[in-house]
Amino acid sequence: MNKLFFIAAALAAAVVISAAPAKAVVLNAGDVGASGTTGIQGQIGGTNVAGLTGSLFLEYTGLTNGGLTWNFDYTAKNTSSGAITGSRISSFGLSTTPNIVSGASTGVYGFLQIGPNGVPGFILPTIDFCAGSSAGTCTGGNGLTAGQSASGTLALTFATALALINLDTAYMRFQSIVGSQLGDSGAGVNGPSITPFDVTPTPLPGAVWMFGTGLAGLVLLRRRRKKLAGA
Repeated sequence: MNKLFFIAAALAAAVVISAAPAKAVVLNAGDVGASGTTGIQGQIGGTNVAGLTGSLFLEYTGLTNGGLTWNFDYTAKNTSSGAITGSRISSFGLSTTPNIVSGASTGVYGFLQIGPNGVPGFILPTIDFCAGSSAGTCTGGNGLTAGQSASGTLALTFATALALINLDTAYMRFQSIVGSQLGDSGAGVNGPSITPFDVTPTPLPGAVWMFGTGLAGLVLLRRRRKKLAGA
């Protein structure tokens, strides 16, 4: 009876841990090759708009510049659908901990801008930078229309060499929206209630990820079940 109770308690704890929403991705300096995708829910005037969506894929490719610069490959997609018959993602951005001091980007979004109080057009004033599709602005320009995707690189430079950073929040700027009565421009954000970054780490020793504890609990539970079955 005690063993069965312990198993039930362990399973419940593992489910709670593994189901807990991720509010940030902890990325270690040695986790080269770690990657993940997050979904973006578009809003107009702070209201979620069904079908106004995008996604952002990131892959960490390593450090340069004496450990100050963290490098990524990215793929941005405009996944708008349904009632939204037209939209354009003119820029995307990230909130990181700590904040970056400089950066660079390539590809369609090859104009990186750092905003001291956020970049105009985004939902929250906490964005550290945006990668725009035109020079000097992250709220206009060109970008991806519905169904299109584009890839490039990001180089994020911090003030000091760091053992780890957090990728906190991702943003996208939507313009030329067709199909909503709320307006033709807005912004999108990911989050625990939408789609957090689903990061797959490389199997390196010492790599710690937010969902690791939950997976460890499930593995331990399976081992205990095998022992009981053989008893």
